[in-house]
Amino acid sequence: MMNFLDSFFFKAESILPRAGNIRLLQHYNSQHKTIHVFVEDEDDFEFYRPFITLTYIDFKIIPYFQKGKKYVKEAYYEINWSRFIKSKVLFFTDKDYDDILGRETVNDINFFVTKHYSIENYLATVESFDFILSRCFGLKHQGLKQNLLDKFKNTYEIFQSNLLPITAFILIYRKDENHLKLDYLKMSYFFHFDELEIFYKKLVPQFEFDKTTKSLTIAKLEKLIIRNQSILEYIEDKCFADRSNFSLNKLLGHRNAIKLIDDPKKYIRGKYDIWFLLESFRCVERMTGKINLKIKEMNNSLTEHQQIPLIRKNIDLNINNVFDVLPPKINMPTDIRQFLTINLDHLNGNN
Repeated sequence: MMNFLDSFFFKAESILPRAGNIRLLQHYNSQHKTIHVFVEDEDDFEFYRPFITLTYIDFKIIPYFQKGKKYVKEAYYEINWSRFIKSKVLFFTDKDYDDILGRETVNDINFFVTKHYSIENYLATVESFDFILSRCFGLKHQGLKQNLLDKFKNTYEIFQSNLLPITAFILIYRKDENHLKLDYLKMSYFFHFDELEIFYKKLVPQFEFDKTTKSLTIAKLEKLIIRNQSILEYIEDKCFADRSNFSLNKLLGHRNAIKLIDDPKKYIRGKYDIWFLLESFRCVERMTGKINLKIKEMNNSLTEHQQIPLIRKNIDLNINNVFDVLPPKINMPTDIRQFLTINLDHLNGNN
């Protein structure tokens, strides 16, 4: 039974789609250079805003924060489209696991769904890390920078591969919409960072790990069960998951399905990608002294005009400002550019 606060927030959220529709009616004018943007939350708007501004030049952008994908979709269905030009009213949602789980989404010219799991996946890239090195730390030496970029790329590939079993566990619960508090699933429990190298923590006791990996008498299937046992225990303990929903057949089925996906960003949760990027930032921050020692050694053999500037943190990057700092500094993703260009052409009567 709902308490007063639960009931209040349920009612408040249930009117979001209709409230957005009413506000749209108030502000919409087919003759004005305005673009109406329905997004899940403020971070989504900050992510898309620079790309919309670059495409819809001189348009006033009016955002509508819907507090989740469900309400973005409901807002779309609430609108009487006979009264509006679709390409002046745009909708943006994250894909999440919808395609993997076979869930329906809106298919329309003005409704954008990320090709990755979510918007955060677009930011965890070599391009973003290049900006971090160049602008957040002021690293000017191309050789030193390329070495760090290569380490980032290699470490990111290791991180992605190690997220496959964790994702398979998550999908067991997501497929049947069973209770699972994913915000409590912390990557720091599974991974350790040091100088842009990542280490996947062995979550079973060392003697148990050695026994299962070295024993010739334990079947491969049993080894898999023991290796994954601690992941299950962590998810059950920290995320309030019901163990009765788990089965090894479900786990193997999801693992096999994920392996067929061509790009890990389609199934890696965006929050985990952002965690990786920010941990990489913190690695460089901790490595500042060591990098500056290398620069000083190189400067010993250079003239005054050739001197390489020492690095220092110029911009602090964290979860609270990452959507303000990075989106304006990266190239517009291809799928977003295509979506916005098609709608602008449609608005201008060029299609």
